[in-house]
Amino acid sequence: MKTLKFLNANINPNMSLLSIIDTFGRMCRTDADCKDEMFLFESGAQVRNSEKIFLFSIVRQFSCDGDELMQLHLDVSYRINEKNKNISECSWHENYGNMIQAALFSKSFELCKNCGIIKIDIWADKT
Repeated sequence: MKTLKFLNANINPNMSLLSIIDTFGRMCRTDADCKDEMFLFESGAQVRNSEKIFLFSIVRQFSCDGDELMQLHLDVSYRINEKNKNISECSWHENYGNMIQAALFSKSFELCKNCGIIKIDIWADKT
């Protein structure tokens, strides 16, 4: 998948969260001919592989073959701390601009923007 390759080639843990979000936005603008698009911004404490993390996630969902929906996920993991452990945010948007604005003006972004990234997962699945 072209968009997945673009994200994997252009995003790395040494980037700022702002640059990561901007790169996701560039992918959305470049590949703008998808149908039935929806965008999700989500953050909060989670357990992955028996490790507690704070996850900052953005997702692009769109129609693909038939009735199936494809989802492109960008998950940025941070260490849990006293400031982020009780934060949980989630919002769906009909265009990437609104989703990116929601992410950039979120409490999660404010708490994570200067923190070290543990891991970045970029993946796709069908629903």
